Amino acid sequence: MYTFDNSGVLYWGIYDQPAMKQFRQIRATLRSVCRGWKELVDSPYIEHRCMRFCIPTHPDEDQDSRRVVLARRIEVISPPEMIDLPECVLGRVIKHGEKLNAEILLDIGGSLFSQILPACKASLPSLKTLMVDFQNSTYFPSPSHPLETTLPNLHFLTALILRLRSGQTLDNETLCQFVNLTTLSISRPTELPHLDFSKWRFNLLQHLELEHLCEPGGFTLFFQHIRPFSRHLRYLRLVPCRVYYVNRIDIYNIWDCYELERLEMPLNLLFMWEGEPQKLSRLKHVVHTAIGPLSLIGRIQCKDDFMQFYGCLLRFCLQLRSLRIVTDSHDWPLIFQHADEPLPSGDVTNPKFHEQQIYNSMAAVTMVIARKIHGIGLRYEDKKRRTMMETKAQLRAG
Repeated sequence: MYTFDNSGVLYWGIYDQPAMKQFRQIRATLRSVCRGWKELVDSPYIEHRCMRFCIPTHPDEDQDSRRVVLARRIEVISPPEMIDLPECVLGRVIKHGEKLNAEILLDIGGSLFSQILPACKASLPSLKTLMVDFQNSTYFPSPSHPLETTLPNLHFLTALILRLRSGQTLDNETLCQFVNLTTLSISRPTELPHLDFSKWRFNLLQHLELEHLCEPGGFTLFFQHIRPFSRHLRYLRLVPCRVYYVNRIDIYNIWDCYELERLEMPLNLLFMWEGEPQKLSRLKHVVHTAIGPLSLIGRIQCKDDFMQFYGCLLRFCLQLRSLRIVTDSHDWPLIFQHADEPLPSGDVTNPKFHEQQIYNSMAAVTMVIARKIHGIGLRYEDKKRRTMMETKAQLRAG
């Protein structure tokens, strides 16, 4: 989305001339339709709808402070090596105590969140959506201004998206104060810090993403305490820290998430154990989030008894009345490559022989899964949202 060259110049945002040219062309077209449309396009709500700051900016850069105040969406993007946030019009406006109308704030790099917001507690009274991404930054929040010093001042947030760095923590007590959240997304490249799900009371939550949960205390604790915040959940994404799970985990509370329409998690946790999937009557799309595809799960958990595996999978799918799509974590071109690759000739004790034998078996199983799921009227996709037949047609077309 955004890149920096060696001099620190950002080739995105305000420097994205083609996008700005397209915006001006569309704006000019809309203004020419009629007087009513012209007045709407020229109104402050539209004219100043988005303000994007690319840090570092030149201190004397000509930016109108009025645009900052009126902007409904503010994006601040700083390079990975950013240490000190230079003086800019946004910083000056906030330091002067002006209240911003921003409803959406995106902070890529974390500089704004860590350096400006902690000192200006009342500057964003209308903020509803906050996204902070520390993952591509070498900058850590100042010890005097950790995440916890800023988050409590934003009680009216309805959407919170946090991309944490490895080793970065998040205070449970602070997180639990956002009782109005409808969207919550937390991720970290390594396993997530401990989250006390027993204290979560997000009664309005509709969209939840957690990456990467780990055991012990990850999936198990999550499902034990999911009921208080699952009443309105429509989208749930859980990504494990490990490749796959073999041991049984009690997930019985998942069957009480009646509003779920899309569920992303290791699917073997759903269909390999007893449950009541028929309760998920609105579920339309399930996604397998473990790195190992379902064929690998079947090989490990069923000891190559794939008939048992197929039976569990199809029975699970048939109990979901609204289900339309099953997305696995494999890649179809790679599956075709393994299926067509012959076994190495020579000594069968050669490790490469057994390795290729496993690949061939998994490829064959994946294609059987595709046919069986297609046979009950469902769409079976790989991680890039392609079916087996669509991929074959693309490969034939070149």
